[in-house]
Amino acid sequence: MCYFISKLTCCFTSFVLLSYFANCEEYFENYYDEVDSDENPASRNAVRWNAQKWPNNIIPYTFSDEYTPAQRDTVERALRYFNENTCVRFEQRNKSTTINGERGVVYTTSGKRCGTKVGYQTLPATTHNVFLSPLCLTIPGAVQHETMHVMGIFHEQSRFDRDEYIDIDWTNIDIQNYHNFIKVPVEYAKPYDVPYDYGSIMHYSEYAFAKNPLKKSIKVRSDKVNPFPRLGQLIKPSEGDIQKINRMYKCCK
Repeated sequence: MCYFISKLTCCFTSFVLLSYFANCEEYFENYYDEVDSDENPASRNAVRWNAQKWPNNIIPYTFSDEYTPAQRDTVERALRYFNENTCVRFEQRNKSTTINGERGVVYTTSGKRCGTKVGYQTLPATTHNVFLSPLCLTIPGAVQHETMHVMGIFHEQSRFDRDEYIDIDWTNIDIQNYHNFIKVPVEYAKPYDVPYDYGSIMHYSEYAFAKNPLKKSIKVRSDKVNPFPRLGQLIKPSEGDIQKINRMYKCCK
């Protein structure tokens, strides 16, 4: 049986640049904060391959000691959404279980940054760290964004076919940030026949890494229509996000 979610409903706050909470999506995705942990094509995990998907569709997880009850609750609410809408199961473990031979995800803290590696790590190790800043730990959608990286999902605008849907204004991006817009070759990852999703929780915003914060760094192509009010969001995984997970992990029977 396939898992479905209702049509994505977009809501957004008033857009006031440079104000801390004017738009929490912008603060998170505008990329002072997201850890650039796996954006080199030579080191990317090939989520096209079964070895980079979590075995048996189970992802064990635990928390670092410094997490407050409220922060744990944010993460648990974020993960519950995946448990309810996909066949991937996030199962909490205690630390001794995770350390003793079972590879698991550790949700840990970071001063300002949020990030993790993409996909199941096949190199010898026991933990897969997800770094979350205090701000990200107040936003379930930010936790879900990073968790989808853990599951093996790259940024939407990194799709090999993205140039058919968006235009990137390279003149408004510092050269040291170009790597954040590298496309993932089809040999490394595939979209699982899910249409390009402007409303994906994995899509950068229009102003990602913009040198001029009043000018868009990403625009929808003139021959395309974005059915959503903006590019990307941090409300919850989109219908396309959930569909991609379910196809990747063969949830539909």
